[in-house]
Amino acid sequence: MKNTIKRTVFLYSLLLLLIVLTFYNSFFRIVTGERTYSVSILIHSFALLIWVITLFIQPFLILIKKADWHKRIGRISRAIVIVIVISTLIIGFELFGNQHTGMTLNKKYAVLFCQTLGMILFSSLYYLALKSTKKIILHIQFITASTIIILGPVIFRTVQKFQLSYFESIELTANIFTFSFLNLLLICLAWADFKKNGARPYLMTLIGIIPIEIVQIYFSL
Repeated sequence: MKNTIKRTVFLYSLLLLLIVLTFYNSFFRIVTGERTYSVSILIHSFALLIWVITLFIQPFLILIKKADWHKRIGRISRAIVIVIVISTLIIGFELFGNQHTGMTLNKKYAVLFCQTLGMILFSSLYYLALKSTKKIILHIQFITASTIIILGPVIFRTVQKFQLSYFESIELTANIFTFSFLNLLLICLAWADFKKNGARPYLMTLIGIIPIEIVQIYFSL
């Protein structure tokens, strides 16, 4: 169990670090008023940041045996997840009213498809985590799997931010790097837990993200 928690802490730390590195400038501009964003993007950004912070705290509460606080923060986390899902879908639909994205109509539909499928997968994994609270390892696995869904877009934005381009475009490079990293991470987690605890949550996630990978890579060619 300790090894599972250690891997979880590492993953949450990575996600929090990438969010800070990638979006610190945007958060600073929001606070100083240098740049304005839509209400949905603001709500989504802050909800995501708060959710990741709660994720980071939860394993430590388990280790120090603060079950009551773990449950309280878990209840807050459920509300935040709802906000993340709804705001993500709203952002997807807002693309159709934005004429300055440079996207074709088909590309906008592709983005909306990927966001919708991603949120369905994220919500399903998170729901299964809540249903597995009496089986602590399975609960952690499903929470970790749901976190990996959120990790994808963050890694994508990180690669874009640093202008990394090893293929035809920065977007294609970001997609290939992101999905390669996620697939490898899921395979490693599945392998690490397979013998003792099973790997169902990670294998479900690995299969679930395949349509997203295909669509995003196809539209970035």
